[in-house]
Amino acid sequence: MAGSMQASVTLWATCATLLAACGFCGRGGFLRVGSVALPALAFAALIFFDTQFVSPAYSAAGLFHPLILVLACFAVRAQPTAALPGMWWALAATGGVCALWGLAQIGPLGLARGQAMFEAPATLAAFLNLCLIPALVWIAWRGPSPSMLVAAMVLFGGVAAAGSRGGWMGLIAGLGMALLLAQRCPSTGLRAHWPYLALVAGAGWAMAEWMRLLPWTLEGWWAQTGAGGSLLGSLARAGACGHRTAAG
Repeated sequence: MAGSMQASVTLWATCATLLAACGFCGRGGFLRVGSVALPALAFAALIFFDTQFVSPAYSAAGLFHPLILVLACFAVRAQPTAALPGMWWALAATGGVCALWGLAQIGPLGLARGQAMFEAPATLAAFLNLCLIPALVWIAWRGPSPSMLVAAMVLFGGVAAAGSRGGWMGLIAGLGMALLLAQRCPSTGLRAHWPYLALVAGAGWAMAEWMRLLPWTLEGWWAQTGAGGSLLGSLARAGACGHRTAAG
């Protein structure tokens, strides 16, 4: 993770290698540079410059993350159009688990903000935005399927559970960029499908608020029921305390 003092060089290098292999196996030309790829290249160059000359990183994250960003961008662009929905569902499955984890943290686990397995809520929101923005764009221009609507609601609920200002800014910026790119593909779908976007946002937000308003937590349940001697009670207490320690 970015900013982690425990560098996972092996994991990052493996990820970069797999992305490069995925790109070279694609049919669209791995090294094809277009107007869509230029912002990713510019952002990666900015991260590299900042890491090397402005604020040197204390781990290898500042070097590997822009590399992974660029490789992921080119790998996706190299895939045939028919493969993109399957790639999104694979990403959304992981994002859905993280979103549900974050919702559980602000509900039964009693944390103020969700962060799932990440070190900060902002990192969770950034990851979920990568899953959520393509879903919202697809719903707006092509119309939703029931499964995609449910997935988008859960992902939006995860972003709301994180409660990160940077996450909301990233979501708005990503949707704004999608609107700019959509000018190249005129469509009346947005006018017809915008109520679905409102439904996703409203349901996701309500999901997060409902979890925050739960009248009980696992730690409180353990204390009230006196289940300290049971395995379930011990696991509940350990999970709640562990997440509080990580958040602190």
